[in-house]
Amino acid sequence: MLKQVGSVRIEKEVAAGGMAVVYRGVQEPLKRAVAVKALRTKAISQEQLRTRFEREAIALANLQHENITHVYEFITEGPNLFIIMEWVEGIDLYDLLERVGKVPPDVAAAIALQAARALSYIHY
Repeated sequence: MLKQVGSVRIEKEVAAGGMAVVYRGVQEPLKRAVAVKALRTKAISQEQLRTRFEREAIALANLQHENITHVYEFITEGPNLFIIMEWVEGIDLYDLLERVGKVPPDVAAAIALQAARALSYIHY
């Protein structure tokens, strides 16, 4: 497992997808929890995926909204690419629905409102 990225000490893997792996880490100089999104090894050699990953970092870094995770840094270490971003404690919507099944209408409305506010900000 990854141990260090720049000034970030990696603590554990928290999620994985087809293109990237996400870790929880601590940005040592500031002692703050961060999420580290790392482009998967198999995607590194594909220029299209590298470009897409970098565009994602740039796009997110230029968004400042309470319902959008903030990007702190984009790191290139050799062929590896990493996005260092805000760590948000909690559970994602998929896991919430897996655990509880159906959420009450007022909870669903609150979640939808937060997502709608972020989408409205992005498309404004």
